[in-house]
Amino acid sequence: MVEKTKLDPITFEILRHRLEEIVAESYYTLARVSGNAVITEAGDHEESIMNAMGDTVMVGGGIVEWTGCLEDAARYISQEYEDNPGIHEGDQFIMNDTGIAAVHHMDIQVLKPVFWEGKRVAWLNCAGHMMDVGGMQESGFVFGATERIQEGLCMKGVKICEKGKIRRDIEDTLKYMTRQPDLFMLEIGARIAANNAAATRLLQTIEEFGIDKVLAIFEELPEYSEKLIRAKLRTLPDGVFRATHHFESIREDEGYLTVKCALIKEGDSITLDFTGSSPQSKGSQNVALPGARSNAECPFLMMLGYDIPWNYGLWGVINWVLPEGSIVNPSPLAPVSTNTPAGAGYVMIGTVTDCISQMYLCSDRTEEAYANGGNAFHNPNMYGTGKRGEFFITMMMELMICGGGALAYRDGDNTCSNLWTTKPQVTNIERAEEHFPWLYLWRKEAMDTGGPGQYRGGTGCTNAIISYGIGEMGVHDMGLGMEPRLANGLAGGYPAPNVKQIVYRGANLKGMFENGQLPRTPDDIPGHREVKPLLHSFTLNPEDAYVIYFGGGGGYGDPLQRDPEAVVKDIHQEYVSFEEAKRTYGVIVDPDTQQVNWEETRNLRQEMIQERLTLGKRE
Repeated sequence: MVEKTKLDPITFEILRHRLEEIVAESYYTLARVSGNAVITEAGDHEESIMNAMGDTVMVGGGIVEWTGCLEDAARYISQEYEDNPGIHEGDQFIMNDTGIAAVHHMDIQVLKPVFWEGKRVAWLNCAGHMMDVGGMQESGFVFGATERIQEGLCMKGVKICEKGKIRRDIEDTLKYMTRQPDLFMLEIGARIAANNAAATRLLQTIEEFGIDKVLAIFEELPEYSEKLIRAKLRTLPDGVFRATHHFESIREDEGYLTVKCALIKEGDSITLDFTGSSPQSKGSQNVALPGARSNAECPFLMMLGYDIPWNYGLWGVINWVLPEGSIVNPSPLAPVSTNTPAGAGYVMIGTVTDCISQMYLCSDRTEEAYANGGNAFHNPNMYGTGKRGEFFITMMMELMICGGGALAYRDGDNTCSNLWTTKPQVTNIERAEEHFPWLYLWRKEAMDTGGPGQYRGGTGCTNAIISYGIGEMGVHDMGLGMEPRLANGLAGGYPAPNVKQIVYRGANLKGMFENGQLPRTPDDIPGHREVKPLLHSFTLNPEDAYVIYFGGGGGYGDPLQRDPEAVVKDIHQEYVSFEEAKRTYGVIVDPDTQQVNWEETRNLRQEMIQERLTLGKRE
């Protein structure tokens, strides 16, 4: 028997960091070659290295909700296609089947096997969100879908490259099944390029260190991660921690849908049990099994595995209970396209976040508990005829910079946080106006959008736009939390406010511009005010203005325990209004001097406490 290579600690660390840099090179290669703004400007992608069987060895910190799906794809192709059509050097495969390895069909992966001396030693995977995959509705988010086949192009691992060349028959077949054929193939090419760049670096690493040492890091790194996560879990209390979130159904005949999670912690493993979640929806907010697991892993990775290398050894400690026929594990035919971001997929992230935070609060590590943030938002998909007469479609990606939840020792991050990406970023305004036919009236942090608490939740963002240079523009609005509260508070903190979107019909701002005026608040915009519901399509006309509020983070602790001077600072920075300071925090601030009236504040807070006690007795 050949003795396995054992890495010394220094070589282990060198190779671990080398793998991180290879994944990073793949990430930035895609961002530079892509022509899709949600990838180039908002970072809506993720890359990974897997071993020859498809098990993840290293994954980048892009869109975390894809982490498990990337691995599912490589494992599937390894198991199913070894003999037919065969897996050879120079091949690359496309995967976006939600029943196998994707959250929804727009998340298209391209996988490349890596060979050394004729033997497959690794897989590389590069995934990103595509702006259109055909289907009944522009973008692939299909509001009216009742079955999965209506949601567009679905590929189970099609061999797009053979012997290093793109297959012309596959290219011609795929590109004309979408509304943006040229951009579609450019994006496939960008993923191929990212994989090629990573493969070059991986092969150089093998040449430098030897195949035995590279295969050793593939084996030892997951063992290392598993050892660390099990040790961490043993420091946390055993128990059952529960959370329930409700959200709006895309179907009027369903009302509200529910995701329930019980985190069962026993020793050095956990079980995530979603028993009690709603039966599968008739609409497209279901999340199929691969996407369900991948979404639910986000808080686990971000809150428990943030200091541990991400690979199959880390998340292998999770046991799953996902009831068949439920919204988190529907039938193979059920539609799933809007589960991310506007359905069960993202809501699972919130429930698991709550459960992990409860576990931390029951331990001596309360500083790691985290109120929910970024769970309520809008995500408009804009489409129509662009400035040069071409069809365009894109997402307004400000949901990437929602307010973060508060912690046990500080306020939440303002407009820069969520638990499904490690690299929250958003399209630069000037770049968006260059590429797309609209102008911004503003993008800024929105007052009174952070959940109140002893520590305030991070503030959310608000945008206002008008169409520019074209006629009407279509909008498919995605989002959550316009009615139920989803960005929950923690330890007595309040949830962040509900989100909203408003169209001002007939605003006709040209006259204001000609007079050198620019609206700075919604009150400055004339026209008929229409509050638009979530998950609906509508038309934005050239004379209309569109105002969107994205989500804030939940608060931590009782708002009446917040330092009044911190409330004054929030007023100075326009995070909190005078009215909110009084109503929620019980702080009276003189509008002229902007100083705390300490006596009135003490009296008001005592009255508010007494009111709580009175209400409690009535119940």
